[in-house]
Amino acid sequence: MLSILLSWCYVLIVSFVYGCVTLNWAKYWLKIEAEQLPPLAVVAVIGLEIISVLTAYLSLIMGIGLWANSLILSLAVLLSILEYRLLTQEIQRMWQNLQKNEPTYSLFLAVLITVVALRTSLGEGLLHYDTGLYHASSVRWIEQYGVVPGLGNLFAPLAVDSLWFQPQALFSFSFILNHPLHALNGWIICLGIIFAISGIKYLLSSPHNLRFSYCAQGLMLLALIEPINQASSASTDEPTAILIMMIVVLFLRYLEQSNENQSTKLLAFILIFLSLFAFLVKLSAFPILLLPIYINYDQIKSRDKMFLPLTIATSILLILPKLIRTVILSGYLIYPLPNLDLFSFDWKMPLDVVIAEKQAIEGWARIPFRPPNQVLEGNISTWFPTWFGVFQHTAMAVWLVIALGLFLLGVILYFNEQYALIQRYFLAYSLVIVGSVFWFLQAPFIRFGYGFLWSWVILSIAPLVHWLLRKYYVYLTTAKNYKFSLTVAATLLLIVIEVQIPHGSLGMGIELGGSYIRERQKAHLLWQQDYPTVDVVAILPDPHYQGKLRIYQPRATQLCWSTTLPCSPYMQHRAQLRASDLQAGFRPITDSATGFQLKPTVDIFKTRSKS
Repeated sequence: MLSILLSWCYVLIVSFVYGCVTLNWAKYWLKIEAEQLPPLAVVAVIGLEIISVLTAYLSLIMGIGLWANSLILSLAVLLSILEYRLLTQEIQRMWQNLQKNEPTYSLFLAVLITVVALRTSLGEGLLHYDTGLYHASSVRWIEQYGVVPGLGNLFAPLAVDSLWFQPQALFSFSFILNHPLHALNGWIICLGIIFAISGIKYLLSSPHNLRFSYCAQGLMLLALIEPINQASSASTDEPTAILIMMIVVLFLRYLEQSNENQSTKLLAFILIFLSLFAFLVKLSAFPILLLPIYINYDQIKSRDKMFLPLTIATSILLILPKLIRTVILSGYLIYPLPNLDLFSFDWKMPLDVVIAEKQAIEGWARIPFRPPNQVLEGNISTWFPTWFGVFQHTAMAVWLVIALGLFLLGVILYFNEQYALIQRYFLAYSLVIVGSVFWFLQAPFIRFGYGFLWSWVILSIAPLVHWLLRKYYVYLTTAKNYKFSLTVAATLLLIVIEVQIPHGSLGMGIELGGSYIRERQKAHLLWQQDYPTVDVVAILPDPHYQGKLRIYQPRATQLCWSTTLPCSPYMQHRAQLRASDLQAGFRPITDSATGFQLKPTVDIFKTRSKS
């Protein structure tokens, strides 16, 4: 746990520097004077995005190890010197805000973050399946080689490049530790918790400041309980969901400030930044890109000539390394979209493999464990009954039903006010609906749409919460309810400590009992638990096809975790090295038999996650 907390502090400091400087430069170019920098959580996420993009650029020329960390840190130090006054002012402002907090608030937040750190220190029973399948392997390839041409030919999911893998590699500290840290998911979950609790604090601080956006911000806390239990994974689902919910809340704030004729330039820039980040972390967040389109249109109406050119230039710089890396890994501009077939590099993945991967994702999302082509060849009536039969028993379905019930209750209690709220925030509701519909039509696996679905739950419950606070504010915030508030906080902590995920997939629900912290955490108060050990078979294929290439195949499962490279559970086509080393990459042998059909010629051996 101690290693997790120390790494979080380091990531927070470096991200804070990059985030503050980036937003201050945006204020300069956009000539913004009226708006202050956003809260710490938002600044840190912006900073992490900048670090992720810089790391993606560095990965094009080097492995993400000691030298990459040195460059990122050196630039942060240089920026701190150049912008010393700005950083000092922001630290003083945040410290003053922190001093205004009630001691119980600070204590509760500190304990909750410690609990998340305890969770992040664990691995066994809490790790995402796809982390073992390709997340951990992708991060290790980035650590050692940066980017490898045709890596998808070794194992197709390794061509799925997320902007989340680059900072995972950067902050794993694999160049100094016995086994790399995988703590970044826990870090962004903590930022989400800080952001959500800040909304509650804003609501309770003043009866004259009961903004609808603060209600939605506070309700985010409910959506963060389940992701805590997979904080030790390198999964992209949790950060994408947190980013989407944060974007929706900030968009509500944007609409409020617009209606009040307040300056929105900086907030608009932040929303565009975060929307691009969510998309670059996971393609399933694609509908969130509607937001930058609307915001640019809205800013053009205000006759701001600098905003559109600045956001276009910024967007290109943010997206470019992702596109370059995807082309190098797969030979396609966006993977796995076979229609964008623009290149003819020798490492380009066979078209049938890309199509199969796309179908596998879409088919599995509808009906797991069934051949994807059978699932996708019919219309919606062929898969919806089976899909819905599973979905209706999930926690997400329960939350959607609860949200619908509370929404209808609000309609009954105060129809006119609720109608006015929805009308005022219509664009935010529309964005969430479009995102949810896109998720359902493309790949309706709950974890792919967790952010949009929970945003819909939040926006359905928030009107009733807003009405109750306005009507009963004095009663809910008086001293006699102090013990009640502490009881609620203690209950939340107990849930976080005791909860576990029975199905191992985000959105499927949680259950109480059998605390992992009590039973397994004692051995990991200092260091994070390593990824599982893997038994592998070393395969020496026919030299005519692959020369000296040795591929390690998991003996009992499909999970490579972060074992010896190159590891592949299966190959749809054989591949050969493009040169004498792994850095040169792989090219496909398209006329070869599919899959592993060769006899292993090396004895089975056991390897740990760091060889």
